[in-house]
Amino acid sequence: MAMRKTLKKIDSLCLTTLGALLVSFALSSCASKHSSAFSEKEVSQNIYLQELLSKEDSKLLKKASESSFSLMRATFDSYLKELKNYETLNAWLATLPSGIIHGDSHIKQVSWRNLVPSLDDWDTVSEGPYWSDILRAELSAKLMAKSLGFRNEDTYPCLDAYTKAIVRNEYPEIPRSFDNHIKANSDKDLSTSKDWTGAQNLLASQKPLYEGFLKFAKDNAFAIDRETPVKSYSSGIGSLTKDKLLFLDAQNSLWELKEVDAQPLGTFRPLSTTNPNDLCSRYNFLIKHDGYEDSKPRACFSFDGKVFTLLKWSHSFYALKSDHVQSFAQLEKYTKWVCSELAKFHMLSMNDSTRDSQGGAKKRKWSMILKSPAPFQTTIQRMTSEIAKTHEDAYRMLLLHLEK
Repeated sequence: MAMRKTLKKIDSLCLTTLGALLVSFALSSCASKHSSAFSEKEVSQNIYLQELLSKEDSKLLKKASESSFSLMRATFDSYLKELKNYETLNAWLATLPSGIIHGDSHIKQVSWRNLVPSLDDWDTVSEGPYWSDILRAELSAKLMAKSLGFRNEDTYPCLDAYTKAIVRNEYPEIPRSFDNHIKANSDKDLSTSKDWTGAQNLLASQKPLYEGFLKFAKDNAFAIDRETPVKSYSSGIGSLTKDKLLFLDAQNSLWELKEVDAQPLGTFRPLSTTNPNDLCSRYNFLIKHDGYEDSKPRACFSFDGKVFTLLKWSHSFYALKSDHVQSFAQLEKYTKWVCSELAKFHMLSMNDSTRDSQGGAKKRKWSMILKSPAPFQTTIQRMTSEIAKTHEDAYRMLLLHLEK
């Protein structure tokens, strides 16, 4: 009997010791998860981390710390600088076909309005190289896969789907697995939505903008006047430091006046003009085109040296949430759809004779380049992997910084 009690004590002690060891291992794993022993030099030379820290914006840091994908969205300026550096090292990139591009074509730049999916968020539409849209989408897909814990990181679904769309005119369907989420967000009463009810009263600093826009709306026959309720609005990473106004018209439709970057592609592809009135011309191609009716800007407005777009919200709206993506296969299929839509948009500018008299020749040249594994495809793959690693490092560095 005494021997049996002794053995039980030993078993209990062993289990306790084992449990302590497991907890210790788990804690050490958590501690080392975000730290790869970064040197001071590595930290100081990571342009994405340094951009975030230089802004000294606690809200922005909090958003960026959610995932490496969120950090990517919050550091667009540094991304553009990195593209410029790559182009300097690979001069032939600057010779590749260019035209009207989305600019910030990460894979969450899609919305379902009235149950129909479409590319969205056209703030950065501009003149630029087509390859930069492919790279941005490919990079974002890789970072989202990493953020969601998916292991399949060595595929390049965007490059594959984009090439098939341009070369073979093949367009995949969007996954139907998001349908339940989409239907749950249809037919919303915008007057009671959190976007409207949660917005704050017009800021004193925004009143001159408000007065200037009312005159613009009247001159251009938009259904917005002094009787239309207005609020100041902030949502998403890109809106934290920019002016946004929301108007609720008599039909309970929301109109959004949104400040956009005057130089959307920064030093990577600076526009030739600095006149805000002229800067609105970059939206003319999109506004006049029959497509993207529910997501594109209805007008462009300049005020006090800044550029704004006017958009009308849909009563049925859904934007992809990362936690709605359940598998890498689903993410890959979705990415392919996004990138085939980017190809379709690029071809619109190639086929617009008022913009590009050489559109047919440009498409043939672009098709030949896309079909070549080297140097184009291998270069895009290498750039995607390298930039993704820099973002992942910046994310881990940021978490360490916030833990201090």
